[in-house]
Amino acid sequence: ANTPSLAVMTTKFQSALVITSSCLSYLLPITKSLQSEAHELVQAVSENYHFLDYVDIRHHIVLSHCKHQKRTISEL
Repeated sequence: ANTPSLAVMTTKFQSALVITSSCLSYLLPITKSLQSEAHELVQAVSENYHFLDYVDIRHHIVLSHCKHQKRTISEL
């Protein structure tokens, strides 16, 4: 009496495994693609941060140089 019920449950379980496997096969490339894009984004933000840091340092050097020149001129 339990054999048909067991067969139906086994079939449903196998179907669920196939669906899960198909979903995972679909999700894996998407995950890898998103991971790659996230890595590129982090790289770009890091490069931008370093560039802005460099620009900020140059700005301070220029300001310091200008202040120094003004002092030198006023001392003359």
